Amino acid sequence: MSKESSKSLDTSGITRRLDAIIRLLMEEQRSQEQDKKITQVEQVLMLHDIGLTDTEIGNIIGYARKNVAAIRTNAKRMKKK
Repeated sequence: MSKESSKSLDTSGITRRLDAIIRLLMEEQRSQEQDKKITQVEQVLMLHDIGLTDTEIGNIIGYARKNVAAIRTNAKRMKKK
């Protein structure tokens, strides 16, 4: 892999993480205005929607990848009901 390819991959990852931070900050501000708290499930789903992997999300919220996957699976099940 060339230096250019490696650099663009690093930039892409950084961009995704910055997008995630911005999104979480905006959602936090919105929830404060509505006087409600963002749940960890909502955070996981938002970060997944942005395109972060379960491993990346786990690193951010301090959970193992398998726990993040379980949260997402349970959220999908609850949504279907």
